[in-house]
Amino acid sequence: METLLADIIKSVSDARGADFFAELTLQLDKAIASDLTFIARIDKQQGIATTVAFVDRGRLVENISYSLRHTPCEQVSENAMCVYPSDVCKQFPRDDFLAEIKAVGYLGIPLTLADGRVVAIVVAIYLNPITEQEKTLSLFKIFSGRICAEFECLDREAQLLELNKSLVELNDSLDDKIRLRSAELESALSKLQQAHAHRLEMNKLSALGDLIAGIAHEVNGPLGVAITAESHLTEVFNEFTNKVNGKGLTIKAMKHFIEQQSASLPMIAKNLERARQILENFKKTATEQVNIEPERISLSEYYQRVISTLIPLLKRKKARISFSGCEEDMLTTLPGCHAQVLMNLVRNSIEHGFIAAGDHKISISIQVKGKVFIVDYFDNGIGMAQGKQSVILRPAEKFTGELTEMGLGLSICRRLIVEELGGECRFLPCEQGIHFQYQFSSMPVTPKME
Repeated sequence: METLLADIIKSVSDARGADFFAELTLQLDKAIASDLTFIARIDKQQGIATTVAFVDRGRLVENISYSLRHTPCEQVSENAMCVYPSDVCKQFPRDDFLAEIKAVGYLGIPLTLADGRVVAIVVAIYLNPITEQEKTLSLFKIFSGRICAEFECLDREAQLLELNKSLVELNDSLDDKIRLRSAELESALSKLQQAHAHRLEMNKLSALGDLIAGIAHEVNGPLGVAITAESHLTEVFNEFTNKVNGKGLTIKAMKHFIEQQSASLPMIAKNLERARQILENFKKTATEQVNIEPERISLSEYYQRVISTLIPLLKRKKARISFSGCEEDMLTTLPGCHAQVLMNLVRNSIEHGFIAAGDHKISISIQVKGKVFIVDYFDNGIGMAQGKQSVILRPAEKFTGELTEMGLGLSICRRLIVEELGGECRFLPCEQGIHFQYQFSSMPVTPKME
């Protein structure tokens, strides 16, 4: 059982969303040797269930929706565990699906949230009498908490997407108001400057929104593993307690209990620490983007920390990022500006550079020449026409037409590098993708910083 659990946990540890449900259902179906296994979401208002993963005789098949009425799933959706080792069709003669496949055994358990609501069910259907009922129930119970956590994560992501949609609609509305008011302003230059300032702030908020959505998804991985391990420990502890209370405790049972504790507790601690690190990096990066103040930092270490918060963004296009720093990298600078530059460059690569499928790569390197720090940013995307490169790095207020999101992002990079960091930036020729280089020096140390 331990090896089986370890194999299942390993197979689903990196999976999320639909991939997680599909992989877990396949693994459970294989472990319990059922003919049909599925996880279904419950809609009590309409009285239907919709599968999120359906395995039929060892193969994933298309998801279905079906009425709960007159089915054993209806009882399970009312928070009741249902087990019919045999003759399930006699118990539910009006269930056409069970009759059609000539089902014999049925086992299903509800998946409930902390408030007691049943959000989904896990079901196994057999064409022969059920012989390993306890094993199937144990596996379903062990992974029920992890499945619920994934549903909660998906619900949170849906809420974030809805919130993001509302922000986009608000942004569109604000843009309309800005365009309407611009006709009344005395100076065309002041109009464009106001629009640029507004869009700059929205870009910062949008970048933080991407970080929040990505971090929420990323932190679910280690938390999911920790929750699964904790659920298993709870099961082991309950078994141990029952043996103690029933005076059936043996040396073998005690050793088994110790082994389970020794195996699971480090796993829980390791994954909780990973979740803490992810949240800590996000907190620091987000704070520095809002409060841009000069600090004495190790540039390589800071870039590595910012890059770690961008991993969820890279996963959208299955992109990889490599980084090489330099040794003498202590300087006084504005960390928040560096974070915004990196975030805008990576977002442009993800959204505009990596259009076609392929092995998407980003490379960032830092070198020092004298007192000047030089950062080279490469990606292997579709690239950009040379004529457009020179135009897109103009200050935003010099654009004659509507500023695209890509133009806005790189214009912000130029402003941060040139106006805030006192440096320079340019595009360099490369065979594929883009090569963007920027440089800057350490800022003077003020008495306040000392």
